[in-house]
Amino acid sequence: TPAVAGRQRGCPGCRAHPHGALALAGRPDGLSPRVLEVLALLAGGLGNHQIAHAPFLSPRTVRRHVANVYLQARGAQQGRRHRLYPAQGRWRATKIRAAIHTSGATLGYPEHTAFRRVCGRQGGSMAAAEALRGLRSGPRRGRARVGARADAVTIALGFWLLGGLFIDGWAHNAGTLVESFFTPWHAALYSGYTASTLWLCWLIRRELRAGKVGLAAIPRGYEWGLVGAALFGLGGLGDLTWHLAFGVEQNLEALLSPTHLLLFTGIVLIFSSPLRSAWSSTAPGNGTPTLRAFLPTLLSLTASVSACTFLGGYFWALLDQHHLTWRIDSFRQAAGGARLLRMSQELGIAGILLTNALLLAPLLLALRRWRLPFGSVAIFFGVNTALMNGFDNFAKKETILAALAAGLIADLLIRRLRPTYDRPAALRLFAALVPVAFWSLYFAEEHLRWGVGWSPEFWAGAIALAALSGLGLSLLALPPTVPAEE
Repeated sequence: TPAVAGRQRGCPGCRAHPHGALALAGRPDGLSPRVLEVLALLAGGLGNHQIAHAPFLSPRTVRRHVANVYLQARGAQQGRRHRLYPAQGRWRATKIRAAIHTSGATLGYPEHTAFRRVCGRQGGSMAAAEALRGLRSGPRRGRARVGARADAVTIALGFWLLGGLFIDGWAHNAGTLVESFFTPWHAALYSGYTASTLWLCWLIRRELRAGKVGLAAIPRGYEWGLVGAALFGLGGLGDLTWHLAFGVEQNLEALLSPTHLLLFTGIVLIFSSPLRSAWSSTAPGNGTPTLRAFLPTLLSLTASVSACTFLGGYFWALLDQHHLTWRIDSFRQAAGGARLLRMSQELGIAGILLTNALLLAPLLLALRRWRLPFGSVAIFFGVNTALMNGFDNFAKKETILAALAAGLIADLLIRRLRPTYDRPAALRLFAALVPVAFWSLYFAEEHLRWGVGWSPEFWAGAIALAALSGLGLSLLALPPTVPAEE
């Protein structure tokens, strides 16, 4: 039996206590100092041969030490008469975790996987993996942070969901929907939601298998993602009921439908999970990442903002025609043209200010946490503008180039000015100059492609207002310090 095998191999826990490794719960020295040293090196992420080199042991000795821990755990199972599953070759490890949790070794999920590789050829590696789940880094109730690859998978599935959202929005906007909930556009949307939700559940299951308990199994930053998945599910059921009761919404009604607003809320919470995860990271160098390391976080921010701009498509200035020459000429020739022209100008200015706020505020938020690597703003502006153009059949696809150019200018400003919250003057200058670059390029592109009918005073004033609104946002993001009372 495993207990006999443990005694034959000289397992100290099995010889010293009838319940084998359960004695470790009361005796932290149940494992020898050398074994604890090996496990500590394993917890540090070292491989088999690296562990053997560090304490001047052979790889075979390392495997023997780890196998001894494994045998103690199985001895504990034999003493507690837990049921054995021969087909799976594993022991239930409820008591194993408690038995060796106080041994002093610390293992997280990646090191737990490395442990399985080290002792995988000893036979019954699943039982050893179950046993070492109790050797966690930190308390079992502490939440872990998923790695960059998991964040990348989250945002990849999120863009599947985002693509379904924009395709469905395009169908609503173009009036191509049939009077049914079951359409190809909804299939793209809800399949993306299903994939994202299953991925979130898998992340939690992975932490549960690694020994986390209760809410601690939810990775840091992903708590609201689960809430968003639940809200989206409720919104989907409500959307089905709404369609059956009132039919399919068209145009602006589709953006303001209560069930669609619930869907939008859930989508933003799902998309922003990698952003919250990266925000909570305390890893060295997280504040000054490279573009490659920052890309999942950047795309999470971009997807979240794009979902918000999708909801604001009815005022999105990059899709507006209020300033175009042919539009203004049509107003002047119509009855009551002066009133229509004034209303159009007011709507155009309001759209520019709202669009400016939705694009600039996330940048100021990101600058509070990170030194954005070069190219970040270009990706942010370019992807968002491309998605919004797809929403409108790419009627103004030239604005994508203008947005990319403005983003590159903003990246250059970040490199030159180094706007941080420790440098408020540089931050405020950045917040004022980025709108100037963005809207100047936008009006230049519109003039070359369509013709701008606004007077120079009007479009120049619009650019100045955008700059002032950026400065105001910087004051909200970083208010002036309040002097201490004397």
